[in-house]
Amino acid sequence: MAPPELEVRDEIRDGVPLIKVTYDGDVFQAASSSANFSSEILSHYDKALGSSPGPEVKSVVVEIHADVAGSSLIRGLFDLYRSVVRNKGQIVCVGFPKDYIPSLTSLGLLDQSHFSLGMDTPSAIAQLKRQTV
Repeated sequence: MAPPELEVRDEIRDGVPLIKVTYDGDVFQAASSSANFSSEILSHYDKALGSSPGPEVKSVVVEIHADVAGSSLIRGLFDLYRSVVRNKGQIVCVGFPKDYIPSLTSLGLLDQSHFSLGMDTPSAIAQLKRQTV
């Protein structure tokens, strides 16, 4: 179960899995926050894939509502990335805190061919939908 300051929700929008992550900066203070973050994000991705009716695509949009991005979030995105790529999908991340984008670059996540940042959720969903048609 996620700590109270971390909320992760999933839905299928236009046939594309959408994971919404909302948290405050205090979520990164707990020693177990990295494991919690990763397991929450992965379980919601798996849940979205197994929903009925299932998504048309295995790619996912991750919508982040936060002002900070610590190592827990980045590790969670890396873990999700590995799972999505195994399913032959892509990740488009929307709302990643702008001040922390250099962290994604320095850790190599933005260099991965199946990971990108999006401007907004509707265009990210449209992008993933187009790539599977």
